[in-house]
Amino acid sequence: MKPSIHVFWVFLVCILGPLIVLSLLFFVRMNSVLTRQALTHLDTLASIQKSRAYTLYQTHLKDLESFSSRRQLRVLTNEYLSSKSKQTQEQILKILLDAKLATPEYRTISVISLEGEVIASTERERIGTSVADADFFQKGKLKENVTTFFKNTQNDVLLYLTGPLQLDSKPVGVIAIETDTTDLFSLFRDHTGLGMTGEWGLTQHTKDGDGLIVVPGRFDTDPSSPLKSIISKEKTKAPTVRALAGQEGIFADTVDYRGTPVLAATRYIPEADWAIGVKIAKSEAFGISRDLGSFLALLVVIFAALSILFYLYIVRQLRIIKT
Repeated sequence: MKPSIHVFWVFLVCILGPLIVLSLLFFVRMNSVLTRQALTHLDTLASIQKSRAYTLYQTHLKDLESFSSRRQLRVLTNEYLSSKSKQTQEQILKILLDAKLATPEYRTISVISLEGEVIASTERERIGTSVADADFFQKGKLKENVTTFFKNTQNDVLLYLTGPLQLDSKPVGVIAIETDTTDLFSLFRDHTGLGMTGEWGLTQHTKDGDGLIVVPGRFDTDPSSPLKSIISKEKTKAPTVRALAGQEGIFADTVDYRGTPVLAATRYIPEADWAIGVKIAKSEAFGISRDLGSFLALLVVIFAALSILFYLYIVRQLRIIKT
């Protein structure tokens, strides 16, 4: 190898070495900063969404307590159970119909005996039927419950507001309200601050401990997904599963239901068994860093090319001087 070639490599390493090292350090630092910023942003969004969802949960509870505390309803229910009077039953039904008319989001309101028989309902065909084995009835018989979702025949996702009717501290029946979930779904259909790939969703436990999707993410376009799609509890790195396990926090080492690497933040509302996952694709979060990396790589190549040209020029000039 000619001496000039040795000099060339020394020259190139001395010029490009520091530039490459500094570029790599800057790139790593930029990734770290972007990760921290993205996770902080997701954490803030998760806290806001948890607060919104919890407020809605509390609103449902207050609405249920307000309805079940109507003394006339409780007195008439107790009276009907003793007399089976048709007139009393119609009085109960009038209270239910008036309440339904005043609250458009209520689809159906029913009063159920402690044995599970529907004694009055805004859907008259339900009167006399038994719901003794229904999950919503069993929960409502024990205490107020506003977290039992279901689908009606039109495939709409509705929510049961159920709780005991008591007269002088004595249980006399169960109130069951089927209400619209538009407000809840609207919370998760607002993607403000989530960029192009960000999304959030709501999940709750199944009886087997898996995750039941209540409100799917924005990229789950299957209309049948709500209350159908399941996330296995074995997927321990999935944001939803982490949230259901009560792991509230931020995560940089996770993938979503599509297998896409994401940054995520999670929250859990234990009273409602609602898990909230907020995530954004790493490709978007690191978009600036990726572009910057490409720019730095291009800069190194250009600088290397200029260095080679400069070196060749110097060598040529030295040869001219020697001759």
